[in-house]
Amino acid sequence: MYQALYRKWRPKSFDDVVSQPQITATLKNQIASGRTAHAYLFTGSRGTGKTTCARIFAKAINCPNSHDGEPCLECDICRAAENGSLADIIEIDAASNSRVDDIRELREGVIYTPELCKYKIYIIDEVHMLSPGAFNALLKTMEEPPPHVKFILATTEIHKVPETIVSRCQHFDFNRTPNYETRMAILKKRAELDNIMVDDESLNYIATNIKSSIRELEGALKQIYNFSRLRKKTINFDLTKEALENIISPEEKRPVTCELIIDTVAEHYNISPDDIKSTKRNKEIAYPRQICMYLCRKMPLLRTGRL
Repeated sequence: MYQALYRKWRPKSFDDVVSQPQITATLKNQIASGRTAHAYLFTGSRGTGKTTCARIFAKAINCPNSHDGEPCLECDICRAAENGSLADIIEIDAASNSRVDDIRELREGVIYTPELCKYKIYIIDEVHMLSPGAFNALLKTMEEPPPHVKFILATTEIHKVPETIVSRCQHFDFNRTPNYETRMAILKKRAELDNIMVDDESLNYIATNIKSSIRELEGALKQIYNFSRLRKKTINFDLTKEALENIISPEEKRPVTCELIIDTVAEHYNISPDDIKSTKRNKEIAYPRQICMYLCRKMPLLRTGRL
């Protein structure tokens, strides 16, 4: 059965996670020392490893053979967690389970002890999609959860999560993208492991233009491979450029930069661009500054006209 590259090569341990060393090291130390928090909040743009790290954490904290905070990947619990059959690790998509009734069902379930594991882990993805009533229902459980329950909340839009929820979690902000050398190394490794014949010039084009996440790097590589098979041609720079023309727009055509975003927002709110760039706290420019930060993080979508 076909599997997307990002799913095929999804990290299974903290050591496999790229560009988040400060987060993985902290989580490993907490698990190894037995001093984990009852609730975590993972924030960052899409494809940065939030859900992946949540799953690894859930495995590692329940693995009977865990070593230095890493799961063994060989025991029954690790294997069941990998294939999604472990009942004690519950993943909830808040986008489709955003109602108060959905959280009430969660609250009713937390009182029961785990079936096989030491802890019952609730991973709530895109938690910002919960309704205000659902957040209020979740708050009481997060304030005083049973000792056998831990929560991991993941979101791409932290500003939509109530402060009452954020204050009860240990917050980790995931880096948006690795550096160029890391992106090139990842592309070369994925191409080798998946037997994709591609030259360095093509990989350089991908690594230079796609900086949002490793998942999008892998998606671009697979898209080029499929495009080359459709055209019955070998992968070269020209074919790579043609395959990705809908993803990557030339900078000279749509020169969207953070500088342009800051100038545009400053003009709209009749303030100075230097005020937005300043590190000084000022309530009057807090909202315009948030807008700039959000748009700069969404740069790839802006450049392709998809935002």
